[in-house]
Amino acid sequence: MTHADIIAWWALVLAIFALIFHIPLSMLAHHYLPMVENYAAAHSRAKLVKRIAELQRRLDQLNDAKYFEDLEWRFREHLFVIMYMFGTGFFVQAGILFLATGAVPANPLWKPSVTLPLANRRLFAATRCFGKSDCQVA
Repeated sequence: MTHADIIAWWALVLAIFALIFHIPLSMLAHHYLPMVENYAAAHSRAKLVKRIAELQRRLDQLNDAKYFEDLEWRFREHLFVIMYMFGTGFFVQAGILFLATGAVPANPLWKPSVTLPLANRRLFAATRCFGKSDCQVA
């Protein structure tokens, strides 16, 4: 296996990891980020004042009637549904491509044929010999 093959496999593994874990990791980040911000704000008076101002701004935004308009919430719900559908679609597409290319050697779902049918072999040989005078097409 060459160096380029190793890099390609690592890129494939990283892409699959990113497709699978981007939604759960973003959910964890949104859950734990306020705790980290509160911890960081506890060690400095300036950071604490800044954090309190940020929380007050968010509270004012949540108490605003416009923020809770029904149409805006429906739009956000549909946006989340569409994003989850895209994520699921990309995950399924990556899985199908992973299986269809035969990347797994002992794949029970897909066994790609190494030998080409006779007509395809002739076409392949003809295109390979294109422009060469000493090439024979069997």
